[in-house]
Amino acid sequence: MIIQTLKQAKEIAGVLGNVEKMPQYSYGLPANRGTYVPAVCNEKGWTIPPQYGCNIGAKLAKREGTPCFNCYADERGNYTYPSVHINRTKHAVAIFHPLWKYAMVKLISHYTDPLDPYFRWLDSGDVVNAQMLEDIFWIALQLPTIKFWLPTQERKIVRDVMSRTSVPDNLCIRISSAKVDNHIVKERGNLCSSSVSTKGDHDCPSELHDNTCGPCRACWDTENEHTIYKEH
Repeated sequence: MIIQTLKQAKEIAGVLGNVEKMPQYSYGLPANRGTYVPAVCNEKGWTIPPQYGCNIGAKLAKREGTPCFNCYADERGNYTYPSVHINRTKHAVAIFHPLWKYAMVKLISHYTDPLDPYFRWLDSGDVVNAQMLEDIFWIALQLPTIKFWLPTQERKIVRDVMSRTSVPDNLCIRISSAKVDNHIVKERGNLCSSSVSTKGDHDCPSELHDNTCGPCRACWDTENEHTIYKEH
């Protein structure tokens, strides 16, 4: 299936995110329970998706001492803006469209700078089901010169998909620790991992680059097995 134009791709998948902190583009979904999704869908005339929000993250958000308890993407700062709610809801609807993965290939291949070919999956939200992750695998395989990074709490979904297919070489999946200040993530295999620190022992160098990635691309690097971030 071929998506002919960018307009067609955007109508299906929505627009890519362009978070100032990171290089290049990203794609985000509603975080936590995504409570605004039904209202936005009703306003826009979209079908409410069968799944939205974070599966594991919504449970962790109720527990103090987890990275999701005070999630930066859960109705804080820029994530309270109506335009962001519309954008994230459009994405939540889009992932169930049968042509979503084709539209994403069109968008990512067009907008990604070949001199800095990096793309982040889910600067907010998380993988909602196995089909979405399988589509992400397929997209990575179609774009072998681009490096993808996917942080996730959805261990079960990852295990399910990996039982049937291998992770593409250009996709770095980082299993996120479910507790802050816990830097040992048991599930490794050929996966990478990450954790959040409140004690100053983080190794993410964003503070050295005005709270941006700067020249660092360690999160996309599968040779970098574990990254520790400072709590937002």
